[in-house]
Amino acid sequence: MVATALSKKRAEEIQEAVGDPSTMSPDEYSAKLKEETGCDEILEQFLEQACKLDRERMHYPADEWLKRLTTMDFRNAAAISKHHFALTLYMVRRFDLGTYGEDTFAVKTDPCALLTQEATFPPLSPSADIESGDYHAHPSLISLKNGDVAPSHPDPEPSKTDTVTASGKSLPSLVMPIGQLQKKSIEEDDDDYVDTDYFLTIDATKINHPVWLIYDRNPRHDLGERHIVDPDKEPLVFKELGKNFDAMQVFPSLQWWLTHYEKPDFAHMLKVMQATGITGPIQAKELALSEADKLVSK
Repeated sequence: MVATALSKKRAEEIQEAVGDPSTMSPDEYSAKLKEETGCDEILEQFLEQACKLDRERMHYPADEWLKRLTTMDFRNAAAISKHHFALTLYMVRRFDLGTYGEDTFAVKTDPCALLTQEATFPPLSPSADIESGDYHAHPSLISLKNGDVAPSHPDPEPSKTDTVTASGKSLPSLVMPIGQLQKKSIEEDDDDYVDTDYFLTIDATKINHPVWLIYDRNPRHDLGERHIVDPDKEPLVFKELGKNFDAMQVFPSLQWWLTHYEKPDFAHMLKVMQATGITGPIQAKELALSEADKLVSK
């Protein structure tokens, strides 16, 4: 017996007839599906097509997300936060950073991967306006500063901290968190990417929005718990640098990254990283909307 192929048009008709699964119980949705499809064969085909369609709708290329970001005003908290939320929902595919030697680098979208302290707000008073920006953290931007490895660490070791690089560039004080740097051999598949302790951010204080890598000294291990690491005792992420800097600029601007996205000059990127490398623990923290507004690029 020849199998009946489910057309795309018929699949769309079934989807429209059964409605949104989030508006009903699983049993009710299942009953409607069985009624509309009529048989297990069509039901199976429909579910396969629906899953594929959902994946296509949910994900779009990382360079497209970057292109949209280059047109946005970082002072518009609502607009950039809505755009940034796509990263939180994992709607954007992995960002490619390029290949150098035997290694390929990419960024997995995960804005929450970097350990970030909660924002501190002024004390409440009877006259306080709790709807103001003083009492709400910025949804998509966080602050960076040189600080301890972790606020809960009882006796952090003192470190020699450089806040300004050899090239005169300083650590950005306000950034948009993007995700975790990953690495794999050029011979391996995309499924073989492994996480590094670096985290990609975009500088919100400069009008050209340089892109920075921040070393997370409090990464999650395989079981999901955070632990403290010393970058000087960890394997080198970029062997050519000879050091795991705590922070370093990787692209001079957001537009530069987008322009060279398909074919980045990795040798040049390494020179920029070397020239802008900063040592000393970096502390990330949420910031009140009103405070973030003072720092964001004008």
